[in-house]
Amino acid sequence: NEWVTDVYIEFPTGVTVNSATDFVGGSGGDMFYDETTGEAVEINWHGVTGMGYGVLHAGQSAMATVNVTTTTEFAGNIVLNYEIVGDEYGAEPHSVTGTIGINYPLSWISLDSSAGTLLSGESDEIMITFDTNDIELGTYSCNIIINEVEERDYKIIPVTLLVTDTDYDDDVFPSSTQLFGNYPNPFNPETTISFAVAKNINDATLEIFNIKGQTVKTFNVDTSSHSPIYSVVWNGKDNNQHTVSSGLYLYRMKAGRYTSTKKMILMK
Repeated sequence: NEWVTDVYIEFPTGVTVNSATDFVGGSGGDMFYDETTGEAVEINWHGVTGMGYGVLHAGQSAMATVNVTTTTEFAGNIVLNYEIVGDEYGAEPHSVTGTIGINYPLSWISLDSSAGTLLSGESDEIMITFDTNDIELGTYSCNIIINEVEERDYKIIPVTLLVTDTDYDDDVFPSSTQLFGNYPNPFNPETTISFAVAKNINDATLEIFNIKGQTVKTFNVDTSSHSPIYSVVWNGKDNNQHTVSSGLYLYRMKAGRYTSTKKMILMK
């Protein structure tokens, strides 16, 4: 009901504003960006005519571009709080508030850590997770950039994910038995171990051992339902429901004549 003088947008933690342009399009002139930058900041665009009226009039639109950086832990949609303020020469309301939702562009990839310290000769593992749920078919790409603290040196790791359609038939069962592994690994407090069992096998055994070779946990899995994939969740407790200590563990699957052993790490 009145002409716009100000726009305020609040950015959440994990989103850093690098730069922005002015709002351009109003017949009364531009709304100027206040040059605010940084993480979790509120930025403002302001514009009034010489008479004190708003620069964006009824039926008009204006556009601005904001450049932001998101941290690797920020894996989700970005929700921005906004307020649009008028010049108070019209009827109430003189301001309108709400939220803007932006789909996180890298929801298909996430890292379990974005910072740490390594001395010369040391190494560390970073878990990278790919998730194709609710994304369209196509090719997705990004760069994982490893920076030195003072950014005097960096390494770029290009990543490409191709998402294709597959015809899945519930009546198709795996032709062979296979232990896929556990996720996450390292884990705390629980991890999921997945495996496939051929149709002619009706049971499987999954055993977890400590580094001394002692049996920690045993799972007996009934595979007579002939599901394509089975999974077992280990919560880090032994057969007596005692919590085990952190460290390296081995898990072995037996199904028919098939036997396979893999490693996993419990970190606390």
